[in-house]
Order: sequence, then C-alpha cells, then structure tokens
Amino acid sequence: VEGAKQWYQQSAAIFQRTMDILRLVVDGSLNEGVTYGSYTSRAITQFAFLLNRRSKTAEFVQHPWFEKHFDFLKYTILPGYRETVGIADSSPTWFYGPESQLHFLDRFVLNTGEANWLAGRIRENRAKSGRLAQASAHKWSTL
Repeated sequence: VEGAKQWYQQSAAIFQRTMDILRLVVDGSLNEGVTYGSYTSRAITQFAFLLNRRSKTAEFVQHPWFEKHFDFLKYTILPGYRETVGIADSSPTWFYGPESQLHFLDRFVLNTGEANWLAGRIRENRAKSGRLAQASAHKWSTL
C-alpha cells in the first residue's frame, strides 16, 4: 500500500518520543491519574502492540515505564477490585480497562501471570449497575 512504510516510520518515531518522555516517569503513573490515565494507557499499550507486531522485535515493549505501570495499576486498586484511588474530579473506576492493558503487560512485558490474574479479579468483580458501572458512553465508544 502506497505510503504505508512512511506512515509506519513516522508513527514509530512519534511513539518513541512518547516513550522517551515516559522514561522520566519512574513510578509507571500517568499525569491524569487512574481514571483519565486509562484512556492514555490503553492507547499506549495498543499502539505498542501494533508496532511490536509489525516490527517483529521487542523494542517497543521493552521499556521501564511498562514494567512500573503494572505496579501503578495494582497499587491504585482498592480492596474488592471494583474501585480505584480517585482524586479530585475523577471517577472511582477506570474509563477504559484496565483488563486489556494488564493482558498486554503480562504477555509482552512481565510474563509472570500476575497481571492476567489481576485482570481476572477486576473482571469478576466489576459492577454491572450503579455508580461503579461503566458508563455507556465509554462502553460503546470502545473499539
């Protein structure tokens, strides 16, 4: 496909700049906290997956931020696996995920089973209704 190689090279370069910035974030967090950060972490993990698949190397997933992002997700979940640490105007849960992010981390970064285990606990305990349930706007806008 015409232009595909150029698109890939530009995308990989921009993604690498993002990861260079995230190298400065030593705790795996994101500036918008848990709730809003789930938008960003979902995009980062999905894009890393696509680049990794295309390049057939691990260069896009071998990054210290990915390793620490699991800790960020793990330590911001409250007991019961339904709520997160919510600060200021954030929701008490995630907007996107974090199951897909956790599966990515387990498969391509950690390879310990711990992130998949955590994703399972979150899925089992996720609220189906009430204030902790996922908003329909987020549910239906997910690819």
